[in-house]
Amino acid sequence: MPTSIVNVSSSLVGVLILALDLVAIFEVFNSSRDTCGKVGWFALIFFFPVFGVLAYFLFGRNNTTQYEAIAA
Repeated sequence: MPTSIVNVSSSLVGVLILALDLVAIFEVFNSSRDTCGKVGWFALIFFFPVFGVLAYFLFGRNNTTQYEAIAA
């Protein structure tokens, strides 16, 4: 029985990391950085998912990110 609880909790952690990675990648590509900066952050998040997303949320975010409204 404890093995199934460990499997479920590790699966939830994996899904959480994936969700945070996708949010970070979305923010990187919608930021006003130059292409080299976008590719650098993307590579860090892609190749090192846990460390990359932590580094991005701690050091890479700028609070001036502007999102464009999607016209319906």
